[in-house]
Amino acid sequence: VNATFAGTTALHAACDAGHLACVSVLLQFGANRQLRDGCGNEAVHAAAQGGNASILRLLLAPRQRCDPSRSLSPVTDVENSNQSEVNLADSDVGSLVEGIRTINFSEADDTPDVNSRNALRQTPLHLAVSRHDFMVVQCLLEELNALPSLQDCDGDTPLHDAIAGQNARLVELLLRHNADLTITNNSGQNPLHYATVLGEV
Repeated sequence: VNATFAGTTALHAACDAGHLACVSVLLQFGANRQLRDGCGNEAVHAAAQGGNASILRLLLAPRQRCDPSRSLSPVTDVENSNQSEVNLADSDVGSLVEGIRTINFSEADDTPDVNSRNALRQTPLHLAVSRHDFMVVQCLLEELNALPSLQDCDGDTPLHDAIAGQNARLVELLLRHNADLTITNNSGQNPLHYATVLGEV
């Protein structure tokens, strides 16, 4: 279940494509949430890029394993009813694992870090902000406790990225969660400097 193709696991692919049901099944059968692709992305990065907040919640929930003696009825029922992926993504994540015995393996805990860095030192929050994905950014900050002011390899924080993208809603959201206005990037610009260069003050 953790085999790679072109440096990417099935879990990465499912997260990036936004397929919640696939992610749920892969996790139940032991997909490792901390494996990295060729760009240093973990599954949480792929989920942020895929734009599915429900997948992020599922990835950061306690580990679940499949009990072979129980059926995968939630996923099967969804497939049999031809429910769309969009509707599935909007449903309660808990309903996907209803009827499946949950076993916690503390000795092999692979719970991902919501602030994990990829090869460019980007966190999932950086990636979600760069996609202008308000709902995922809000989920990361308000539900999953992502740190708002970590810097990537260019020294940019998510606030720098929001300003670069000229996204006022994301700027306001980050500031409400205490994004640091004083951090300078590798060019010596703090977010306020960055905004003035772009004419966004």
